[in-house]
Parts: sequence; structure tokens; C-alpha cells
Amino acid sequence: MKFPMTLLNNGCSLCEKIKNRRSDPSYLGTICECHVFRSPFGERWPGSLMLVYERHREELSDIVSNGIPAPQNALLLAEQGIRKVINPNRMNVVKFGNVCPHLHWHLIPRFSGELQPQKTPWELQNLSDEQIFSATALTDIIAIRQENFEKQIFSAVVDANKNPARYFYSAAVVVRPKKNSLRKRYFEAPLSEIIAAVRTNPSEWESLLMRRNYDDYGWDHFGGCADVGEFPKDTLLREVREEAGWGIRDCTEIARHWRGRVLRGFAFIAIPNNLDAYCNDIHPSFSDEVSSAQWFSLPDILHRKDFSETIKKRTQCLLDGSVDFECDDSITLVAIQPNNTEN
Repeated sequence: MKFPMTLLNNGCSLCEKIKNRRSDPSYLGTICECHVFRSPFGERWPGSLMLVYERHREELSDIVSNGIPAPQNALLLAEQGIRKVINPNRMNVVKFGNVCPHLHWHLIPRFSGELQPQKTPWELQNLSDEQIFSATALTDIIAIRQENFEKQIFSAVVDANKNPARYFYSAAVVVRPKKNSLRKRYFEAPLSEIIAAVRTNPSEWESLLMRRNYDDYGWDHFGGCADVGEFPKDTLLREVREEAGWGIRDCTEIARHWRGRVLRGFAFIAIPNNLDAYCNDIHPSFSDEVSSAQWFSLPDILHRKDFSETIKKRTQCLLDGSVDFECDDSITLVAIQPNNTEN
């Protein structure tokens, strides 16, 4: 079964919520491929969160296998964050999708002193506070509501994600000379010669980036997360074949990406096995994951503000021979400003 990688679907209310998240006062940030909002259940049960998957999927099983660990990790981190800050009696974690078929979860803390703890939050939503909480519990609940703990919870989630347990990725740093007359020569050259030429005169070289057709529609190198049991090079070869439609003639590792002392991924300098792919300026879309691909000069990659730090640091490692870099582009923390819708 094949699913499109596009993030937003017309007519989906949660896709619209993701699209407009920067001006949404309920938006907290992004963690592990999920957008985190204050849950509507938070009006009654403070500290409740809603996690919305970054792409339009209806069920967890619609995600390819190597993408499932990220949202599962987001759920674990979010529950840990709520328990750390709120210390509820227990947690309710639910996935509906009956009203809006976009994969999302509600995490709802349940408190000691509830009068009907055996009932679910959605069964109690039309009752008054006095019908749900004892007088003593209600006093505590009101105090928690006033503290606006959701921001503290998300900060705890971010802290916990500094050492995430997730699969590594492999990325292909594909380079070629700017001059068309030199491309066939370097297409056939050993990688050691290519690396030496790039480091001698980087302004005369360019690298291929693809624009994602999901998440933030940002630029990145070809590549992706490993399947279970794959070696990094196997991941690279498979991901490039799936995303670009061509194979790799030769590749060698140039850098390793660390996040909080946890190995996140591998960067390889790579040369396609297809001369047309290496020489042509236009790359037709081959995969639903990729909207387009374009060559950029190496100095431009290092200085463009719309390129992530991860892209820049992979490129810098190629130029200066560094073997490790540390970077975290996966977390976006947005301060809650109830009186100001502009984040």
C-alpha cells in the first residue's frame, strides 16, 4: 500500500491547524514529528496535551515502519512531561479520529478526588466541575489551571528529548563541479580526488538538495532513517534509490551527527551511478516524498538562512575534514503568549 507524503490535505481541520500553528495560542512546539497543542480537554483537566502527526495520516499503521518510532517516542515523552510537572493520579492516552480523520492523540491527566473516575473525559464533558471533582480536588484543579503548566510540560518534554532513542539516518552529500565541461571527468574520478578538489576550491563546486514534500517543505540532502538491522551505507543506498530513482556509484562517510552525545546520523559524500543525474540541472520528481531537487553552490549552502544547521554542518564537515558535529534541528519551542496571537 502506498501513501502520499504530502502534509496538508484540503478540508482537514487538523491540517489547517498545523498550517496556522504559528498564530495559534494553543501551539506549544514540535517534537519527534508531532505538533504539540494544548488539548481542548485542558479546559477541564489542566495539563492535557494534543499531539498531531506532522503528515496527513489516518492511522498509525499508515506510517512506513521506520517512521513509527518517532510519534511513539513523542507520546512517551509527552506523558513523562505531564507526570513530572502535574503528578496526576493516572493518565488517559486516547486516539480518536472519528470526527477528524487525521492521526492525533489526546493525553489527559486524571486527578485524585474525581467523583466519577471510572468514566472517560468525553463522557463527563457536559457536567459541571462540581459534578466531576470533590470540593478539595476542585480547589487544587483551579490552582493548576491558573498556573498554565502546559508550557512547563513542553519544556520538560524538550529536556527529555535531548537523549532520544531513535533510529539513525544516512544522508547523501552529492557534489559536482559548476563547470559543465568538468562534470564527466569528476563523475568517473575517485572520491579522494573529488574531496581534494572540493576542499581546494569550494566556490567552484555545488551540491544537490531536495525539497521535502512533507513537514516544513524544507530543503535537505537525499537520505532518511534506517530500517531495523540496516547498516548506514545500506540505508543510504536504499533511501537514495527510493527518493531520487538512481543508485550510487561510490560513497564514503564524511561525518557523524550527534545530538546530546547520542549518535543521530551519518553523512556520506556520494556520486550517482547515472551520468544524466549528475550532469542535468533539472531533476524530475521521482518520489512522493520529494517535490523538487536543485543544485546549490557550497558557499551559498553555508550562508543561506532558509537552510537548516544540519545541512550546513554536513557541508562544513566535507570542506574542513571534521568527522563529528552536534546539532538539533528537531525541536521547535514556541512561547505561549495568550494575549498575543503572533508567535
